Amino acid sequence: MSVVSGGGGGGYSIEETVIHSNKRFTYEQAQEIIDGKKSEYSQQIQTAAKLAHVLLDKRFREGSINFETPEPKFVLDENGKPIDVKLKERLFAHRLIEECMLMANRTVAKYIEDIRKQSNKEKSKDLYPFLYRIHDQPDLDKLKNIEENVKPIGINFHIDSPTVSSKAINVLLEQIEDTSLELTINDLMLRAMSKAEYSPDNIGHFGLGFENYAHFTSPIRRYPDVLVHRLLKSYLAGKPSYSHNELKQLGSHCSDRERAAIEAERDSVKLKQVEYLSEHLGEDFDGVISGVMDGGIFVDLKDIHCEGMVRVSDLDDDYYEYDEKQHCLIGRNHGKKYQLGKEIRVKVVRTDIKARQIDLKLVDDGS
Repeated sequence: MSVVSGGGGGGYSIEETVIHSNKRFTYEQAQEIIDGKKSEYSQQIQTAAKLAHVLLDKRFREGSINFETPEPKFVLDENGKPIDVKLKERLFAHRLIEECMLMANRTVAKYIEDIRKQSNKEKSKDLYPFLYRIHDQPDLDKLKNIEENVKPIGINFHIDSPTVSSKAINVLLEQIEDTSLELTINDLMLRAMSKAEYSPDNIGHFGLGFENYAHFTSPIRRYPDVLVHRLLKSYLAGKPSYSHNELKQLGSHCSDRERAAIEAERDSVKLKQVEYLSEHLGEDFDGVISGVMDGGIFVDLKDIHCEGMVRVSDLDDDYYEYDEKQHCLIGRNHGKKYQLGKEIRVKVVRTDIKARQIDLKLVDDGS
């Protein structure tokens, strides 16, 4: 199934098609052409890039949240041992493909709304059940925690109602862009977000700011997309498909499996990070304080986006106490503070592969 553009009128149609690719590009090759390198496909790629810019700007204006969190990429030897770690480079070519996919996903969900409206029969939702990708409001308590964490460092992010607007979140993300706090606040905000799920009961997608959204573009690797293709094919043929209850059960199962896959991926990344740093014991790294608690400070190591901990017992130049109001550790005698966003230099002193744990020690407190 494909979404086919209706041309200048802005229409669309859902068709069974065969796609023939004239040329394949890597993201890096496409980015070179976007940046001006000549190619026989320069016009097409430049036009697609301009369209992606328009779609991106429109999406953010309408309430989509602008998250940018780097991902570590490991270079492995023949035995799977990490010998280097880099942050994946984020190119506009990635954005280009994302915007096209988002538009296709949004369009198929809109199509279902359109055929329901065209149906004069009652209970059209029962006649055309659909599997949506939904995303609820963020967790209010976690947002309050972010508010309290950023207040002592002069950032105003005020939560005074049961709901929060995506605009308020974007304002915060803009304030910390290109600062030492950017990665930390992005991570905290991502953790505050509700988990996106699959369901026939549509509540919209808060993170994207879409009223109707589905997963359609990746049926070769995601089962919910296969279900959406089957639903569309049935409705185009005028035939019934899955029932609402069947989609509810399938959506719940797919959501559970997705959460398990995400946890497995996070655990595998942490494993490789610990394995990598196990070979770099005693070495120094620049980092940013990403969290503070009474037992110590969490530090995100720059360039490899890996988190370890400096235990309060290893801060031996003073007796440090945790200040709940300021969310920081303060030295009782000298008043030195360790709080969110502070840049410091640390040494890797211990690792525990089984526990996925990295222990650090302060080298330079950044003062």
